[in-house]
Amino acid sequence: MKRSLLTHSLLCAALLAGQAWAQSPALPAGAFATVNGVALSQSAFDKVLQLNLDRGQKDSPQLRQALRTELIARELMVQEANRRALSQSPAAQEAWAALQQNFLIDLLVNDHLTQNPLSEADLRAEYTRQTGLLQDAQQYQLRHIVLASESEAKAVLSSLKKGQDFARLAREKSIDASRDQGGNLGWLTSTDLVPPVARAVAAAKKTGLLAAPVEVDGRWHLVQIDERRPFQVPRFEDALPQLRQALVQQRRMQLLEQLAKAARIQP
Repeated sequence: MKRSLLTHSLLCAALLAGQAWAQSPALPAGAFATVNGVALSQSAFDKVLQLNLDRGQKDSPQLRQALRTELIARELMVQEANRRALSQSPAAQEAWAALQQNFLIDLLVNDHLTQNPLSEADLRAEYTRQTGLLQDAQQYQLRHIVLASESEAKAVLSSLKKGQDFARLAREKSIDASRDQGGNLGWLTSTDLVPPVARAVAAAKKTGLLAAPVEVDGRWHLVQIDERRPFQVPRFEDALPQLRQALVQQRRMQLLEQLAKAARIQP
């Protein structure tokens, strides 16, 4: 689970409390501290500070001291890990290689997008394409309850058919995160749904509970259609985040295709 540097610093502050690190006028240029002779750069501190401010933290002497404490604590831990040669194990080397690979892929994709930026014309063309595909689509307001076995699904379906409340049973029985919302999935089109559920919903002639559970990857879905309506086309401005995401994925796939065509790949 990700935590901000400020949050984590609360855990290590007690360890460093009362410890004196040198606030020497002889600190290397551009450093805010040294740890066993290793300089910690002011620019790194400034970036971490800005990240916390961007997340809503208020700039204060307490915040700055907490971040300094955290960065010093991290350097102490890194130095000890290196002293123990923990990074030299095969498992650590494999994990490090995977992290480096993901980092380089992100750098490549970002560089490709910098050289081939998305224009408003690109975004509007994608908006026209997507809305054209969905102009005759239906939207469904759905709820579902997901069970681990067919027998459980049939038992809960029987309770629903007897009139028990869908939202209550979803909270009590569902293994899906939507249980906290009573199984509510909001308004969706067929393209938003996994194919087995999409087919079952499209085949339904009216709103209400589907007659049978739908199996998806070994789990069983009880689906209720609360409402249906023609697809409501979002405004271009409202759809921008989804449009950007779609085009970034397209650019990524195009780059991969170019690289694959130019490469010699032997299975």
